[in-house]
Amino acid sequence: MPGTKSCQAFTTSMLSSLPPELLYKVGLETTRLEDRKSLRRTCSLFAEIFRAHVLAEVTLNIHGDKLDPGISLLQALVDDQDSKSGLAKFIKTLCIESLSPSYSLESEREFERKQGECRISYHAETLKRSWVKTESDTVSIAERKLQMLLEPALKSLSCLRSIRWQWLGWKESIWTLNAVVASLSTIHNIEDYAFHYEPPSHSRFPPLPPFPDFGRLQKISISGTFFNSSITSLIDRLSLPSTYLTTLRLFRERSYHRFFHLNAVVPSTILNLSLAGFMLDFSQIVHGNLTSLELGDVYSPGTQNLDTKLNALWISLLAQDIRLQSLILSSSATEFTDGFFNYLQSYRGLEVLSFRGPWAYSEVEYDDAANRFYRDVLPMHADSLVKLELRVVFESRWCFGEHNVEAFRRCRKLKSLWVKIDHRGLEEDPTPYKPDIYADNNSPLRTPFPNSVHLLLEMISSYIPDLERLTIEPARNPEWAHHRGDGIWLLGAKFCLGIRRRLHASVQSFVAWDSSSTISVSGDVRNWVRVYVGNERVVVPVQIPSHRNGMVSFKKKSALPVSILQKVIRRTKSIITV
Repeated sequence: MPGTKSCQAFTTSMLSSLPPELLYKVGLETTRLEDRKSLRRTCSLFAEIFRAHVLAEVTLNIHGDKLDPGISLLQALVDDQDSKSGLAKFIKTLCIESLSPSYSLESEREFERKQGECRISYHAETLKRSWVKTESDTVSIAERKLQMLLEPALKSLSCLRSIRWQWLGWKESIWTLNAVVASLSTIHNIEDYAFHYEPPSHSRFPPLPPFPDFGRLQKISISGTFFNSSITSLIDRLSLPSTYLTTLRLFRERSYHRFFHLNAVVPSTILNLSLAGFMLDFSQIVHGNLTSLELGDVYSPGTQNLDTKLNALWISLLAQDIRLQSLILSSSATEFTDGFFNYLQSYRGLEVLSFRGPWAYSEVEYDDAANRFYRDVLPMHADSLVKLELRVVFESRWCFGEHNVEAFRRCRKLKSLWVKIDHRGLEEDPTPYKPDIYADNNSPLRTPFPNSVHLLLEMISSYIPDLERLTIEPARNPEWAHHRGDGIWLLGAKFCLGIRRRLHASVQSFVAWDSSSTISVSGDVRNWVRVYVGNERVVVPVQIPSHRNGMVSFKKKSALPVSILQKVIRRTKSIITV
């Protein structure tokens, strides 16, 4: 990529010459916060113009490992009320992830020890770092500042339109819950409210906290653990006809109780509906205006068979000619049925598709379903999909590979992709201890399997230029599908963790530049796509190649990476054209 430095200078100069109104629109089209910050760091002009875009969404994530940023933000908001500098007026979205200075994430060593104790695949797949109690003078000072600043800072956000709030009662103080609710009650222009609630560990029948009275609410999401009586009044209230409410998400865990019968009819103003933890009748929730549907664990009265119940859903959607733009099935009990595929094949235009594969395994049924999906279903929506998540359970033809790469290539508008990877052909396990649980069959007597991670990254580089996030995960070994919990000799957990290490190694070993040539092979996709193995991001040193006398040298990444420049140029051209 010759002339990288001069290209950057030219592009920055070109953008600087545009009217502020066009630059402002460029900022609106730049969706990722990291890209907005990079734009703002480029020069003083961009710092001022893109200030509103960077401050439009802020996050409070205060815990023992990260005290200063959140406390400093609260202090700035309180000081802003006196200085009138206008900081609060830029903030439209507030994310509250943690308000617990006295808790820190457990150490990497402790987490690795817990990984080694996992017995089955499910535990290894879902294990996350735990929070542990910490005490110090610094933590005590942060606690006092938080109590002093939280409520007045939140009340200053008069221009707030959206809030996403997570309250984990087993690590957060009850006063933070009351303070946030009291503060939100003074802000009357909230349009989007998302709240995840996990009660204190000693609470057997946890009630939901008071629900703020938002007169202009358009979107609401309530998730977590709460008892039946806590949701009844909310259901009745939200079921009333409303001219504003268009999105309703009620995701209820069932730790303490049976499924709650949702007998309310969903109003026709609801365009986006998400439900979990309920018994329901699909005739009460399906209507002609529905454009988005998400279902977790839900049951119909008189049956415990999710597959049978969902067939009734597909028939209802087909009969009413409802063409969903988004369909998410997050229950692992989902089955690949003719009704499911017939519905998806009946129209075009799906933008979001996500589903989990069934726990029950049959090689013929698994592979036949995958063949039909890639051959008949995915092509119907290839021109419209922006998010695709295929969370199947077992290694099969559902996994990304040479057999289905052509189907993925057609999905050129994808921005987020989540796939399972077959372990055969991946890089070797980098740990000294290599469990004898792999069956790659890459012996001299056999044709070697290709590295599916490398194939995937090459495909994205050439065919999916707008992808922003890629998540890859190992699938379970089908040989253990019928073992109870695949926990015999700890094989399931060892296999999962071992393949994750091999996925990491494969991402890091991907070669995007041909060092023997002055021409880029494809561009390093890892520069502009966030790659995750499970929930962990793969960090790869970012290098921008430049060529001198036929030799390749590497430069440090600038404040405005080439990948962002390319995106900005495309957006600027489209804006000017319009």
